Amino acid sequence: MIFWGFERAARKLRSAGPGWALGALLCLVLASAARGHEIVLRVGRDNAERGRLVVAGVGQARAVCAPLYPGDDEFLGKWMHDQPQIGLVREDDFFGRVCRVLPGSLIGLRRVSAGAGLGFAEPSTFRPILTRDGEIYWFIVDERGGFDITLLATADRAGEHAATLQFVDLAGLQSESAPVTVCFRTTAGPDVVVYVCPMRCEGEKTYAAAGRCPVCGMGLADSRAHMDHEPKHGGTFFMAPDGRHHLEGTLERGEFRVFFYDEFTRPVSARGFGARAEIWRVGSDVIRPVGLWVAPGDAFQIVAAPSEIGFPLRVKLFVDFHDGAGEQVFDFEFEGPALPAATNQGSPDTKARRH
Repeated sequence: MIFWGFERAARKLRSAGPGWALGALLCLVLASAARGHEIVLRVGRDNAERGRLVVAGVGQARAVCAPLYPGDDEFLGKWMHDQPQIGLVREDDFFGRVCRVLPGSLIGLRRVSAGAGLGFAEPSTFRPILTRDGEIYWFIVDERGGFDITLLATADRAGEHAATLQFVDLAGLQSESAPVTVCFRTTAGPDVVVYVCPMRCEGEKTYAAAGRCPVCGMGLADSRAHMDHEPKHGGTFFMAPDGRHHLEGTLERGEFRVFFYDEFTRPVSARGFGARAEIWRVGSDVIRPVGLWVAPGDAFQIVAAPSEIGFPLRVKLFVDFHDGAGEQVFDFEFEGPALPAATNQGSPDTKARRH
């Protein structure tokens, strides 16, 4: 399972001719802003007369052990992730303990030590950096005199890895920072099953065995599950509260159909579930209860929508997955006789809801 798709996209952009680096960098920036980083190092200085560089943020003394994921393409056989994110403190803190670096500073990152097999690469170019103890990587500042960069951490062997880093000022305006230790841990390869909360209550935290999420109580799911929530028949797609089953509702030729899937979005027999529905026209108080029956081949459950009800049509679906939780309720709204008005639960204009 690949979580660092933007690095791979950047590598593809490299073959697109001039301007690939800018496109790749934009890809990295957008993905970083969307997902966030687990190790964030902000460089400032203390308020002493002879200032010393200090580091604000996560990553001190192995406080965070960031995940590294299996790679592909030229990184096949390695683990990697966009870590750590590094930048300058933009404002002095309220108590004056961490201040902005002095104008004219030339900040670099020195490798003090690193475990065997752990490496770092430059974003966009993927050029190896900090390859030996004592090597310094100098940051290029922007027009405002600052920088924000996300390095790429790599490992060529499974397990836990650590590196000790130190910030220095080539201009000599501030003395070097205290060493900072960052930690990384490889995730399981694709042949090893690990479990996560389907709602990602704890981010990408994984468990070695099945169980229940300590935050929301949902059953932990195979980490390879729930990667595809796209409707298969042009309908409205839902994940059931049990975190395992999925369903899709469509309206075709006057028939309301419900398709069922497992956690990997593989079709399952519709015969194993109980379902009923209530149908009415939006704005009307007349509700028509109906039962669903299993279509030939067990591919879906179906009921004819009474034509006299008219549109827009609303369907309240009650499904018993026979898991001891009782009936679960899913709401659909159809604007016309063809397909659902919305195609997925997450769209901002969706007209299908689960209660």
